[in-house]
Amino acid sequence: MSSPVIGWARPYMAADAPRSPRGRPRANAVQVMARAPAGLLLLAGLSPLPSGYWLSCLTNPAGPLRGVTTSAGPICLRPTEAAQLDMVEQSVPSLRAAGGVAFLPTSPGLYQLTASNPAIPSYWVLPRHTRPNELAWTEAAILRNVGSIVYVADPELDTGHPWPFDDFLAAHFRRTEVSPGVTVFERNRA
Repeated sequence: MSSPVIGWARPYMAADAPRSPRGRPRANAVQVMARAPAGLLLLAGLSPLPSGYWLSCLTNPAGPLRGVTTSAGPICLRPTEAAQLDMVEQSVPSLRAAGGVAFLPTSPGLYQLTASNPAIPSYWVLPRHTRPNELAWTEAAILRNVGSIVYVADPELDTGHPWPFDDFLAAHFRRTEVSPGVTVFERNRA
């Protein structure tokens, strides 16, 4: 069919598509390219699936992560973190009997993993990050509500010692357990 106006092209119609021997329109390059983004998105969306399966300690015990059973259920952690959590899990039941437990400086997730109620609001207690008025408020809350502190070291964030919180810990708490990355403090009893 020719166009009635010179320079004007009639839009491509599905009826104009080349037909296969069975009578169906053949896919042309334009149609394939139109579907390519959807295919790429599908493949990209499924790409985490194999790595997630490989990383899971539940489906691949020989993988890089180690399984730890917590009060909240099994979780997968790096081996160094798993050792720290094992130590925390072992010490928390006896610490709960002595009063509230606080996980410092940046470990609010441990309340859920150990099925503990937070004795104080979860604030980060870090040198150069915690303002003096927040530190004073946190120290007062600790003195009112906490019998034990589980201090999980985070070498990337917890820098700048000594600082006033170290003096507070020395004045009101004593170290009872120390393992790589975890220190347990118990309240001094007068």
